[in-house]
Amino acid sequence: MERTPNYDELCINARKKVMREFDSKIVAQKYVELYKEVLLTAKS
Repeated sequence: MERTPNYDELCINARKKVMREFDSKIVAQKYVELYKEVLLTAKS
């Protein structure tokens, strides 16, 4: 398999995105926000 000229940059950027969006603390916070939204909607 041939590597594209920007393969290393792509790998670095992919890792940064995963760390930024899928860090366990970030995912947990997103779930908390979702649960709050669901509970507020259910009360309406």
